[in-house]
Amino acid sequence: MFGYTKPISLDLTLRENNNYRAHYCGLCRTLSRQYGVHWRMTTNYESTLLALLLSAQVEEGPEYGKYFCPVAGPKRYLALQPSSMVGRAAAAFTVLMGLFKAQDLRRDGAIYGSLAHQIAKGPARQAQKQLGLSGFRVDLLVDLEAEQEKLEAESQEGHPVNLDQLTVPSSKGLGLVFSHTAKLSGLMSNTYPLQRIGCAAGQIIYILDCLDDLQSDLAKNRFNALVASGLVSGGKLNAAGQGALDYLWVRTADEISMALTELKVYRFAGILENVFCDGLVGRFKHRLEQHGPDLATNKNT
Repeated sequence: MFGYTKPISLDLTLRENNNYRAHYCGLCRTLSRQYGVHWRMTTNYESTLLALLLSAQVEEGPEYGKYFCPVAGPKRYLALQPSSMVGRAAAAFTVLMGLFKAQDLRRDGAIYGSLAHQIAKGPARQAQKQLGLSGFRVDLLVDLEAEQEKLEAESQEGHPVNLDQLTVPSSKGLGLVFSHTAKLSGLMSNTYPLQRIGCAAGQIIYILDCLDDLQSDLAKNRFNALVASGLVSGGKLNAAGQGALDYLWVRTADEISMALTELKVYRFAGILENVFCDGLVGRFKHRLEQHGPDLATNKNT
């Protein structure tokens, strides 16, 4: 849906790339099997990361099979089995995030927003039921989505808001999702490190989305947290915005790096470090350099 957690594949080994692709393809197959073939289109890097994060914490290795891909051709591809707990959990979260994205599109007045919301409602109820059975508090995510909508509405009505307030729902939401993988895997000691990683990653993803949509949001007079927080002047980040995001980059990069050292995994440590540190944090740094040439210079992630 966002694509910000795409790995830097050239920095992965052949085995790591194969494992990553197997989770991506397995998520695609599971979405098709459980929610309908059109849900294949919602396969994304964020949900693949969630599947990998869960697989990394389960003592038994991931369950793979070789399957034909209707898109890639007649060759059989290694993929996570659709019946696996990892694939089912990641698929359920994908569908739930699809509903939230449809609600966001409808709120922004997109032509296809209402249609997307209607299509997503039924499968999302199925996904919520499955996640609820695993002990996940879906209502907390719903409350955070409502909080985000309320903050944006209040800002458009003239109430003052700051960037920290606006990133809280996304930050807390991803923290809840990531920490739930510890419960599913039985590694409860991972709960707090995963919450920290999720909160930091949620902030980065929210800001990256704001940066990438900035010109489009300004042109269409849509809500953008950077504009609402007074961090944009003349269509670009102002000095306050550059300073705030530079600080946020340093803080979130350090938080993710430290929390990863506390995380217990049985496998895929290299992939996870690649995705979080080189991929996500690295993309954040690159966007900051694009939006302000003085940002993120002479610093290391």
